Amino acid sequence: MLCALVACGRVGFDQTAGIVSGGDGGSLPPAAACNATTCPGGTCIGDVCRIACGITCTCPPDVACEIDCGVNAGDCSGKVDCGTAASCNVKCSADNSCAGTVHGDATFLFGVGCSGMASCQGAILVENAAVSNIGCTGLNSCAEVICGTGPCTADCRGTGSCFMALDCKDACACDITCAVGACSASATCPAGCSSGSGCTSASPCTPAC
Repeated sequence: MLCALVACGRVGFDQTAGIVSGGDGGSLPPAAACNATTCPGGTCIGDVCRIACGITCTCPPDVACEIDCGVNAGDCSGKVDCGTAASCNVKCSADNSCAGTVHGDATFLFGVGCSGMASCQGAILVENAAVSNIGCTGLNSCAEVICGTGPCTADCRGTGSCFMALDCKDACACDITCAVGACSASATCPAGCSSGSGCTSASPCTPAC
């Protein structure tokens, strides 16, 4: 049961946790066609370059990229970097997966789904990704989420999730949803908004996206 909406920015900015789409963030730029050349080391699933990641992975440039950290417990224990992919979806579904840092880098649309128990114990750094959506649904998932300057959504519905840092002070719009037993760390919201449970999408917390 969700008990609190910590919302800093735009009312109605909503995306499915861990899956990226255009949404309010604008149109997705054209992605390169997925083939053996544009998706080295990965598998083309339609137009998406899917990479099964063991320890450390980087998306190829310009493609729609999906990094799968759900094959074995502890997958993606090293750095995961979305690079300059057109879009990047990181799936941390295995227990203890994504213990390393996950970087949005410069992808346009960045999604991370932390559904495995104790997944995403490394920091999730949105960096220069234009639009980001973080889903922390696993038990004790998501130690630290640091948003960038674009619209940022974090769904902390896993018990004990989002327990170290929720920082969206630089985001132009930020919405954080916390379930009972989640978000022991107070959110740091954009200027003009009160942080923690007092964040609001109402004036004067007006998005500048």
